[in-house]
Amino acid sequence: MLLFVHFTAAADVPYCYDIFTDPPTGSHDPNGLYPPASLGSSLGDLNCSKSAHCAFTPGDYNYANGSVTGNGSSDDQLSVSGISTRLYFDNLSLRNANLNTIGSGANLIIYIRHNLDIQGDSHINGILYLAPGATVNGSFKLDGAIAAGGILDPKGNSITVDLSVVDQADFGGMCIKQRTDTIDHFELHYASSPLVCAPETITVYVCKDSSCSSYYSGTINASVSPTAVSNGYWVGGNGLSFTDGVATIQLKKNDTAPITIGIADSTPTATDNTLCVAGSGTATTAACTMSFAEAGLVFDVPDKLAAKPATVLISAVKKDDSSQQCIPAFVGSKAIRFWSDYINPSSFSGYTPQPMTVNNQTVATSSTAASSQTLTFNSSGQATVNVDYADAGKMQLNAQYLGSGDDAGMDVSGADEFVSFPVGLCVTPQESNAECTNADYATCAAYKKAGASFPLIVTAKAWQSDGDTDICDNADTPSFAMANVSLGHQLVAPTAGLPGSLGVSSYDQHVGTAGTLVNQSVSEVGVFSFSAYSDQAYLGSNAFVLAPAYSVAIGRFYPAAFELTSVAMSNSCGSFSYMDQPFSLSFTLTALNSAGTKTSNYIDAFAKGVPVLHAENNDDGVDLSGRLSSLSTSWQLGSLTYAGTPTFARTTAPGVDGPFSHLILGVDVSDSDSVPMLSPDMNATSAGDCQTAADCVSQQLGPLDMRHGRIVVANTYGPENQTLSMTGQSQYWNGSNWQQNTNDSCSTVTPTLVTQSDNAALGYVFDPALSSGQSISRGGDASVSGGQFELLWQANGAYRGKVTAPLPVPEWLQWYWSWNGVNSELLDPRSSAYFGRYRGNDRIINWREVR
Repeated sequence: MLLFVHFTAAADVPYCYDIFTDPPTGSHDPNGLYPPASLGSSLGDLNCSKSAHCAFTPGDYNYANGSVTGNGSSDDQLSVSGISTRLYFDNLSLRNANLNTIGSGANLIIYIRHNLDIQGDSHINGILYLAPGATVNGSFKLDGAIAAGGILDPKGNSITVDLSVVDQADFGGMCIKQRTDTIDHFELHYASSPLVCAPETITVYVCKDSSCSSYYSGTINASVSPTAVSNGYWVGGNGLSFTDGVATIQLKKNDTAPITIGIADSTPTATDNTLCVAGSGTATTAACTMSFAEAGLVFDVPDKLAAKPATVLISAVKKDDSSQQCIPAFVGSKAIRFWSDYINPSSFSGYTPQPMTVNNQTVATSSTAASSQTLTFNSSGQATVNVDYADAGKMQLNAQYLGSGDDAGMDVSGADEFVSFPVGLCVTPQESNAECTNADYATCAAYKKAGASFPLIVTAKAWQSDGDTDICDNADTPSFAMANVSLGHQLVAPTAGLPGSLGVSSYDQHVGTAGTLVNQSVSEVGVFSFSAYSDQAYLGSNAFVLAPAYSVAIGRFYPAAFELTSVAMSNSCGSFSYMDQPFSLSFTLTALNSAGTKTSNYIDAFAKGVPVLHAENNDDGVDLSGRLSSLSTSWQLGSLTYAGTPTFARTTAPGVDGPFSHLILGVDVSDSDSVPMLSPDMNATSAGDCQTAADCVSQQLGPLDMRHGRIVVANTYGPENQTLSMTGQSQYWNGSNWQQNTNDSCSTVTPTLVTQSDNAALGYVFDPALSSGQSISRGGDASVSGGQFELLWQANGAYRGKVTAPLPVPEWLQWYWSWNGVNSELLDPRSSAYFGRYRGNDRIINWREVR
């Protein structure tokens, strides 16, 4: 979430409920929150963590900068007690932080003057206000209330609004805790032709604005007037009981004398006059004077589903002079005129409302154009019709009988309002590549990064059949509009995954033939279906709810980046490593969404990334990555942890190269979705600063000193009755020659001979062969020190001759000695010990014994 606002000076102290709303709102400057004038000077910087826990008691605390850092546990790093701790920051940084997650949200109020920066999973339980000029980077979870002096876009965050914390909190004088959603006026709606023989139902609306587009939802105490009705009464008394700003009451009037109705008293009071609406008329004060007729057509069109016909009983009634009750006005076949009125909406640009039908015949939209249908009224004065309206909205059906013949001069009419509901809301992806149609969901093409925005179209749909499992092929109801429609989702795959959270939890459905565009996001990897639903009243009716109707499978959603953490790498032999020698390496990779939070669903077939090591020496741009061994590991809940011993191979046999004294290793993830590393800083294929060149692909693990090594042993000579010393060295290639590796004090050799006879395969030669009672042994140092070691040979049984034998060494210290005739095969070093011979100094030409 990124927020830009303009600073303006503070106005009068605002009402808290003008600022903190559900859903959250911004743009409260200049009537927003401002720190109290009594706020003390800055206390400096605040730093909280697991090891440095911060605890506060109620009061004001003013800081320049704040940092709260957690470690992924559920423990709070900042806790408060009592109502309320008010923390003011110029800048606040949260890293996997938990703030007051255990206590009441009313206990903590956080005021940000400049910047709020979040990384990882951070949770605030409290009230957050972003001052004019503040910016927010990153996403977080908030339980409580949030508002901003500038434009507030909560997309990408998990916000659960609980306005009860605003009721309970102590804002220290920054706002006044008093409801401000005042009543503009009351509206009383009744039928256009009420009858004296039956109670008339009057619907009372508590309007928050002059157009009565929204209703007051607070507590209301009110009653209607007149308290006492001349020649009549209020059924059940004149008190009103409201639900979401709507109430109904019945008035029984026994004569046709006009009566003026209204609101006797109310708490809270309205700021404007009470208005009334007769039938489909306009709201006026004059309409509050109503007259009752002695005869009429009485019917009740039930609130219904769009395009689903409703059976309606029409009763022709008149007042019985003796009983004052309704009796049949007429029987037999009568021509009844029908027409309709569009109450809400009346129309909108580019769309002509669909007509109402009665008995499958189109009904006109004005009394002057009304057409007649012949209905047969039974002995009770009743006839049945089928009424339908294929769109959504509030409609009024009008009926009239104009007598002729014996009924000449009779004018009997009636009307009834009803609400037509959509059967549900169809959610479809706007983009053609969004649907995941493969049977194996993990093989669907990549669609969007987890947490990234994608467009959905929500269209209200008419009824088609009971038990309909796919409403998206139903006809549209373009006239449907509703605020604060809930958005939902469900995980389709992976089946063992988590649903994650939506970036947008509600939206406003608008009238229109193209549906409503919703830019949604989901925090997790995988394939999902999405829904829109509501159980709130529609145009004052609770007859139906809009149940969730889930979309087709949408996805595949994939990670936005891979984060590298917990890196540990070391050379194999102190300060260096030999090529082909395993070295120690461990690290963790985490799949992140667009908000920088781990995507736990990056598992199984949805985890397509394979970690790959890269290498170059001293940033020279010569790619040595192919000489690194592959890594074997797997993803678990969005993370991959490697701990092993990879190797760096020698060059192609029998070649030699190196040393690579500053061999930089890096890692990236080979992924068919081309997901990048979060902070790449290496490109093994190019020299120089890849960040300046903007071509980094992998992330550095660290340097190694890598050397091509071998073990060398010299021949030895001496008397058969003495122990012969043989010297050996560990060597490495210095770029032009082999030299003793004085840094090597960790390599080992195996001096023991494995056979006492010729063995060409093993490289052993005894010349001559050993006789009975003769044997050869080899011992000495098993470990190298400073790059050298000593072997000790011993001949037993007066053996005289040459013994040639290999010295078993680790693979990375073998070399291409070719003593088996193959110059590309790594072999142990081999040398000879000569027993019964003496080799003098090479500088002595002749040697003789003098007596």
